[in-house]
Amino acid sequence: MEHGQMTREVHYDVLRILACLMIVAMHAPLPGSEADGVFLSALSFLTALGIGLFFMVSGALLLPVKTGGGTFFKRRFLKVVIPTLVWTLFYIVCNAWLKGEPVTLRSLLSIPFSAQGNPVLWFIYTLCGLYMLAPIMSHWLRAASRRGVEFYLGLWVLSLCYPLLKYAINIDTFDTGILYYFSGYAGYFLLGYYLKTYPQRLSFRWLLPALVVVLAVPIVCKL
Repeated sequence: MEHGQMTREVHYDVLRILACLMIVAMHAPLPGSEADGVFLSALSFLTALGIGLFFMVSGALLLPVKTGGGTFFKRRFLKVVIPTLVWTLFYIVCNAWLKGEPVTLRSLLSIPFSAQGNPVLWFIYTLCGLYMLAPIMSHWLRAASRRGVEFYLGLWVLSLCYPLLKYAINIDTFDTGILYYFSGYAGYFLLGYYLKTYPQRLSFRWLLPALVVVLAVPIVCKL
């Protein structure tokens, strides 16, 4: 339960559990040479949703930030910085002991900026980046209209379609691209806020077509 909430919103717990199960399944060790390729591809696509769910739940619970930036950063970072530092040092020591990788000054100085020791820690660094962005986004969200938020989300969704659009048109996907700064995980963060603030009810007759589209798009991209 996030600070300041009087009642626990159980549906967010359910989403977190679902996301956790997806991440565990995604990283579960499977035999690479004997496993069925279709099964592995299906498992990868279906469980990739867990990453977006985590960021969406965080956005729904945190945005807009209701405290000052200093208080917000203190509460958020104390929960993640110390565990991340401990596990980073643990992985670095294990790599030095088991793999013979030297502990370099460059690696230690890089800890605040990128995952060291084990790339699986990338998620924490991304989450910390969204935490730093949250107070800035909150000032905008207090003044932005629903249409303004939808406009940003529309550009973000368009950037997600680049893998399909690039076969029909020329797209600049580098940092010089027009939608480069509208892409990334911040979109999921904002989407969580949007769905909580402006809840939508999807009728049952639209549910099946929506699921077909969601499942078909990654298959098309894979093919």
